[in-house]
Amino acid sequence: MENKMTVLNNTQPTKSVSLFGGEVRVDAFGCEHGQNFSFKGIDESKNPHTTHAAIFAALGSISSTSNYFAPSPVHMNAEVVTPDDFKYSRSHKQWTLPFSENAYLHRGVCADGLSGLSPSQGFVMSAADCALVVVKCDEITIAAHAGRNSVIDMLFMKGEAQEMRKSVVENICEIVSSEDGDLQKLKVWIGFSISAGPHFQHAVNSAAYPHNKKLVEFVSREYGAECFEDDGQNGALGWLDLKKLIRRQFIQCKVKEQNIELDSVCTRSDMRDGKPVWYSNVRNGVERNLIAVTVNK
Repeated sequence: MENKMTVLNNTQPTKSVSLFGGEVRVDAFGCEHGQNFSFKGIDESKNPHTTHAAIFAALGSISSTSNYFAPSPVHMNAEVVTPDDFKYSRSHKQWTLPFSENAYLHRGVCADGLSGLSPSQGFVMSAADCALVVVKCDEITIAAHAGRNSVIDMLFMKGEAQEMRKSVVENICEIVSSEDGDLQKLKVWIGFSISAGPHFQHAVNSAAYPHNKKLVEFVSREYGAECFEDDGQNGALGWLDLKKLIRRQFIQCKVKEQNIELDSVCTRSDMRDGKPVWYSNVRNGVERNLIAVTVNK
């Protein structure tokens, strides 16, 4: 099903990042625009040009990529799909983008990541505090949403599942290996997430979240204490560093540490002229930033 719409005013990125020697570009749109970039409800919307105009305007401002794919990470299932998975999904929908009658936004697959990115196929995610992961190895480019529950199997950690599912990081590395990519040469970038600190704590003695103790013990045991920032209370507050946790998972998958870059963005704490730069789930709840990954020719 195709829906056509028109957006007259484009929205410029809050921050743009060039990765891997200019081979990949990331454009992020925060809260300065006063727009909520959440995808929630877009699949059922009868008027996407009205209810989600900000998303279309943002994508129209950054490039002429022919097809943007936005898998839904709502289940944080850690899966990584390809553009073809959208084509064969019964839930597949596409919307014409404002800069070309031959450019589309695709929805309809539940997953965290997208492999097979090319100059004509970009990745889009709507998030507030979850990390973006982008990897490249020769012609292989993969981008993924990497929230805490996308890299940690919470059911296994709580003892509610017997077998631990793979994290989105492990699935990315398996795809690279299956396509004859060399993990020793894999380049990784991790960014646009919440930082460690009191705003992202997992207090081990929390009555409201009794599983926090198991989470802190699990992460420390499996990936090391480096995944937590010093909270001044011997780890009792569980200040999880999501970016360092993701980096540690890549290292365990045999990726070289020197090939992994972490940005300095904190979606909770970054301020500009006394105002927040990004939407944060911790602070805002339902509002989301928009992040697009495109491959340069």
